[in-house]
Amino acid sequence: MKALYEFPKEQQQRFIEGHINQGKISGRTEGAFGEVFFFDHGTVAKCPKINRYGNPADAREALEKSIYEIEQTYKCARHPLVHRFAPPKLVLGWPFYCSRMRDGTLNYLIKEPNRWNCLQKIAALVQISHALNYCRSVGVIAHQDLKPDNILIQNLPTDEIDPKSVAGFTTVMHISDFGVADAFRHIGRNTGSRPYMAPEQYKPGLLVDGSKIDVFALAVIAFECFTDGFHPIGEVTTDVWPDPIVGKPSRWKQERVWKKWATGQKDLTRLSKTSEIPSRLVDAISRCLNPDPTARPAMEDFENEFWKTLIAADQNWAKGVRMQIDDLDNYAPAGEEFEWPAMDECIHDLRIFYAHTRSPKRPS
Repeated sequence: MKALYEFPKEQQQRFIEGHINQGKISGRTEGAFGEVFFFDHGTVAKCPKINRYGNPADAREALEKSIYEIEQTYKCARHPLVHRFAPPKLVLGWPFYCSRMRDGTLNYLIKEPNRWNCLQKIAALVQISHALNYCRSVGVIAHQDLKPDNILIQNLPTDEIDPKSVAGFTTVMHISDFGVADAFRHIGRNTGSRPYMAPEQYKPGLLVDGSKIDVFALAVIAFECFTDGFHPIGEVTTDVWPDPIVGKPSRWKQERVWKKWATGQKDLTRLSKTSEIPSRLVDAISRCLNPDPTARPAMEDFENEFWKTLIAADQNWAKGVRMQIDDLDNYAPAGEEFEWPAMDECIHDLRIFYAHTRSPKRPS
């Protein structure tokens, strides 16, 4: 049988719809490595780019990367703040991993500052930092590509709900896309997304310690949350990256420019002038952006700073958030091994498939 990529695009779509069995494809987006199909029954299916990797030489690489992402996600998938997908499906030799459709990404909220207030922003950062600390506890040291587009959200804030009337958060964060998680120590691939890359990610080869990579990235994200999308470089991130809008300089497309910023001193003037942010949190974000990873706080300390800020802002609301976080933690007890037989079997089959084929046409 021919591989999926050997068929015309229209036939590919029919095969995908038939195998995924979640209705018609209603939309599609692309990332650096993968593409995502949206189905009208509320399911999302991610796979390696068919056009990019759709040939015998590159298909093997695509399958290898997919297995890596599945294995890294599987380590953390028990916690509700990590976006989980079902055991992958092979559609004519091409791997697809399906999950429920979320309501948007953190980037959407950052672009819509009137939809959330300071309490909600801090609660979001508590969730993200807490999830990253959980991932660390189960062996994933660094997500390595932490950015707003990789943080999915459920339950968008609405005008009908006054945050003060609810003792806790209603919008839930879910960290996704573990495709390069811990690649710094496994395969020496250190890169991520440039606006969020720590200085050590620009170094080639295996890193001795990548534990502060996500601390740096989350500090940039926190800056964006509190300044309505501005990056510490002084520009709205999405105005200059990945492609600058009309009227914006093109220099931010160059790696050397981002590296120079990451390794230099950071200007936090815009953040410090934001009246709702206490100076203590501004100082914490500044320390997390230090070019020297050994001078940055640990992720646990960064999470504690968000908690202290939340308690100082509204003790009752902070108490509600704590109860919610504790409840979510109950789904992922520390020290308990996560058993998912269907996923174990699927990962085993994918490894066998990868080991015995030069292209994903069929197992040997």
